[in-house]
Amino acid sequence: MSSLNRLSRLAAATLISAAGITAALTASPALAADPVAVAMKTALDSQMGSVVTVKFVMKVEGFGQDQDIETEVPGVMIEKSGLVICSNLRTGGMAAMLGSRGGSMTPRDMKVLVGEDTEGVEAKLIARDSELDLAWVQINADKIPKDSKGYTTIDFSKSANADIGDTVISISRLGKFFDRAPFAHDTRILGIIKKPRKLLHTKTEEYGAPVFNTTGEPIGLVIIQTPSKEDMEGGGDQERGGLVILPGSEIVAATVKAKEAAASGKPVDPPAAPKTEEGDGKAPQGEPTTPAPAPK
Repeated sequence: MSSLNRLSRLAAATLISAAGITAALTASPALAADPVAVAMKTALDSQMGSVVTVKFVMKVEGFGQDQDIETEVPGVMIEKSGLVICSNLRTGGMAAMLGSRGGSMTPRDMKVLVGEDTEGVEAKLIARDSELDLAWVQINADKIPKDSKGYTTIDFSKSANADIGDTVISISRLGKFFDRAPFAHDTRILGIIKKPRKLLHTKTEEYGAPVFNTTGEPIGLVIIQTPSKEDMEGGGDQERGGLVILPGSEIVAATVKAKEAAASGKPVDPPAAPKTEEGDGKAPQGEPTTPAPAPK
């Protein structure tokens, strides 16, 4: 049997299997009434309007390469005026960790895609917090429709607590190749981390996704938490961090500091100074960023 025929049969079998699952869900009230399944669909229906795509060109200089890379990352609308929160590392913050190796990553031509929009509206990076892996993007005021009542948002000030064993739902969008289709993922809280701050340990790969409990209340945002740059550069067998849920209360507090930093125009929490051949250690000029809070 040719490879093409095998592939065709596999695709057909997959479609038949998917059709069977759909029929089973339709025919079985017990499956259709699965509370987690219902929570996943509810989260998508009620909250997906606030999950956006941030599109930009990453200008990479140093690190052995100089190029412009078109990229997209998921974001969450947190204010009706067009304020979006997303991953710091994925919007150029990686340079803060690797700066001592010589290089910079600068996002350019930033746009935010809301809903079914595939073109996006102009925006800019206004602040970042490297320690919390958060970046704030503001849609340009002149690009917000005058007759708009504001964007759909997730209010992290109304976040609920989560405990070990709780089922939580994350929502996000697939990439451009898959038409940025919305999707939901369920997982459980496996542990509660107290240092360097309160974080929720879970198994997830939905980087930058907002997380809800099964009653629809926000819990937090999936971030990557890493040790300090000094620990990372120290070598050895220390842990390298991983994906965790940052509680909503931390997001709210960090956003207040981010807006203050953006308003002041004072650059703080800058990328690390790359080492030059002369070792001058001069820090590159970056966009205004937020101060990282002291470890609790």
